[in-house]
Amino acid sequence: MSGAVTHGAHVPPWGEPWTAWTDWSNRLPNLLELNLRCEQVDAGRAELSLAESPWTLNPNGSVNGGLVIAAADQAMGIVALTAMNPGALPATATITASYLRPAFPPRTFHAAVSQGGRRLVFVT
Repeated sequence: MSGAVTHGAHVPPWGEPWTAWTDWSNRLPNLLELNLRCEQVDAGRAELSLAESPWTLNPNGSVNGGLVIAAADQAMGIVALTAMNPGALPATATITASYLRPAFPPRTFHAAVSQGGRRLVFVT
């Protein structure tokens, strides 16, 4: 998770109130493309919602598993930034998913920092 954020649209509002983080998140291209909406960002926590799938639903009416993990990854990236130094760039090192039941829209994604270190931030 090293490097610097250089693209203007992707630069988080470090030092601003958490409402500015929510507004910033909702302008991220990946959130827009995935039809995600950031409902809330706080230190070490974020909540995103998916009202409806931008992809065709599975035959059983559920959201495709790839979209579920992509949405979770976006939520985790936003919350990781809240625990990182200004200018840092998050990168997913590993991600694991266990699908216990179909995910029917609407869906809410909760992400929280579980542990942070000098170079890694663990998010659940």
